[in-house]
Amino acid sequence: MKTLVTMTFAAVLACASGCVVEQREPGRGVVVRPTSPSGRPARAVAPPKATLPQGPVAKPAVGMTTSASVNVTLHPLGTVLYDGQALPLVSPDGRFMAVQCGEAPTWPTILAEDGAQPVNRTTVTLFDISGSAARALSTGASGLGGIMLGRAADSEGFLVEAPQRDGSRWIGKVNWLTGEVGWAARDENVNAHAVLTPAGGVLFARRAIGGKNAVLVLHEPGHNEDTREAADGSYLFPMPSSERDIVYTLRTHAGGTDFEVLRVKDGRFESSVIRRNLAGTSDPLLAHQMAVTAGPMGPTGREHRSLVCLSPRHGRIAAFDLSAGLFEPLAPGTVAAAAAPEGSSPGYFCTTGDSLVFVPKVGTGSESGVAVPVLSSPYVPRATWGAPGNLLLVGPVKNVPDKLEILRVTLAGE
Repeated sequence: MKTLVTMTFAAVLACASGCVVEQREPGRGVVVRPTSPSGRPARAVAPPKATLPQGPVAKPAVGMTTSASVNVTLHPLGTVLYDGQALPLVSPDGRFMAVQCGEAPTWPTILAEDGAQPVNRTTVTLFDISGSAARALSTGASGLGGIMLGRAADSEGFLVEAPQRDGSRWIGKVNWLTGEVGWAARDENVNAHAVLTPAGGVLFARRAIGGKNAVLVLHEPGHNEDTREAADGSYLFPMPSSERDIVYTLRTHAGGTDFEVLRVKDGRFESSVIRRNLAGTSDPLLAHQMAVTAGPMGPTGREHRSLVCLSPRHGRIAAFDLSAGLFEPLAPGTVAAAAAPEGSSPGYFCTTGDSLVFVPKVGTGSESGVAVPVLSSPYVPRATWGAPGNLLLVGPVKNVPDKLEILRVTLAGE
């Protein structure tokens, strides 16, 4: 039976071992230019062939006792230079990719804390990956300040954030075709941690410079901006949702870190539907680790998809069941995952510290089934819809800390 698979992305795979690939001299890409002339652009190459990781590439390991079977075909697209920290953003249709290169932002900058610094030595570069190899785009942006990759992309563009010298922070969206930016939040506040909504809006956290607590901000097309306070706490790192009337977010307070589900209507927050305490600490690093494992949900109009992200309580990736209000833990050791799309075998494709696996779904609220090996290297998957190939894989080049290999993957169950 033919199986179509979609995957999500997780930047949390810092612990994974490097992938064994051929090393080649990269070529230049199209730059979204920072203010500083010292920012070095990322570059890409289109090698005719890459050395694939050893292990069960075409089929899972022989002798696995499971009803699931996964075949994959790999199409190397080349390698790109990056900042050693942020993995690329990919358009949902799989045509474009944005890569952060140059000097990696500091942790206060990533977390949007006091002490955040402008990222004038950070460069964002655009690539066309719709063909057989990564190809440099021929147009770029001009007149932009230093920007860093955001956390979401759609068919029109991708989110970026721009820390300013006065401590404020802007949120923008860069057009894939032109490289030009349109600002969604450009004021004297610290605007951060933005994601896109199914209705085409932006959801993010905002606080005053020097302020302690952040409010949640929703800006939907055709509606005025709406905000929600966290009462005795602070909102941070909202996460993507497949539902037009539901948003997910994290919330810190004196008692720890909560996961909160909010109902929205006509561009306004309505009520808190679910709140679950996930950890006894309010450390924003934990919230960041959860947020970067929460991948895109897919185009509006597709069937409901579960949010998948790191669960601190389970110490692994878990899928959130909205109807039950529970996190369903996946296989031990998972650091990234995404649900298979409609029409395919129920389950999740997961990245572990040393492999890519498929985890069949067992049941709501219970631990998922035995992991079926797919690849023997810890590639991080990126979701694509309606593109040639069901997903993209991103993997670090062994012994080259600032280079990533990009693969297009076609998957089919049998």
